[in-house]
Amino acid sequence: MRLIVDTNIAFSGILNSNSRIGELLIKSKDYFSFFSVDQLKIELQKHKEKIKKIANYSEEEYIEVKELAISKIKYFCKK
Repeated sequence: MRLIVDTNIAFSGILNSNSRIGELLIKSKDYFSFFSVDQLKIELQKHKEKIKKIANYSEEEYIEVKELAISKIKYFCKK
């Protein structure tokens, strides 16, 4: 199944990696194909400090969870 991941979905998965959304993004194996635009990475960087504060993540924890959550997403350029 192909799924589009918007910024809100990525935020949710990063904020709570044990939520259903987090589980889908991180542990979904090969059941789903995730797609998003490159802008997602920019938005995550833009709101990094807010995400870290809300989730009470250290810099290392944030990086680890973010990379796990977005590692399976295939990106395409918005033209």
